[in-house]
Amino acid sequence: MPVPPGLTIIFINARCSQHDDYDAGFKACEAKSERWQGSCFQSVHQPKYKMKSLKYILIIGVLCGGMASLAHATLSGPTLVNLSNNSQAGELAAFQQVSGHSDAEMCVVQSPGNETITNTFGTFTFTNSAVRNANGHFEVTVTFTMNPGSVVCGFITKNGHGNDVFVYTVSADEGSSGTFTLEVPFAGALSHIDVFCCPGGVTTPDGGTTVMLLGAALGALGMARRFLKR
Repeated sequence: MPVPPGLTIIFINARCSQHDDYDAGFKACEAKSERWQGSCFQSVHQPKYKMKSLKYILIIGVLCGGMASLAHATLSGPTLVNLSNNSQAGELAAFQQVSGHSDAEMCVVQSPGNETITNTFGTFTFTNSAVRNANGHFEVTVTFTMNPGSVVCGFITKNGHGNDVFVYTVSADEGSSGTFTLEVPFAGALSHIDVFCCPGGVTTPDGGTTVMLLGAALGALGMARRFLKR
């Protein structure tokens, strides 16, 4: 019949006490018992180390997820708008009305695509698709990197027929860089794409903001340490 671990230790100690050469035999036997007990204690404490490793993995995963969410701009749309005319002024007014960005300006004006443009706002690369997507639309892919002081806050795409355009908006606090694939209205190929920029971008925090950020970081580190000690 299996013997419980506690009884096994008592039995070993009893055998040790009955050894003929009590001093030498007892010490040798007791050493074997201690080694056996030590291996048991190690096996008991192993889950604790595994739990700490799991906590580290969870914290790292949460931080990486948060950083990833901050690294990418948010695109919304498209919104179909029928313009009274397809002039630059008409397209800018339509974007300002749909997006609510009254301070927006056209940083790329009616590009036909398949080109790279560098200006005072930043660098923009446009790549037109040669085939329609699953929705039956042609597409244009935009990759941009903005200079300090401006962010991308939206786009307009237009095909070669009529005055219908697709309006897209980008969250103004996240438009410093990114890559987007935009649809062209209906079944027509791209006539042109507009890029709209708004004031913003990364600025250097002042002394007070730096202290606040440092305090928040130290507080988060303290909370993480307390969590890991549990």
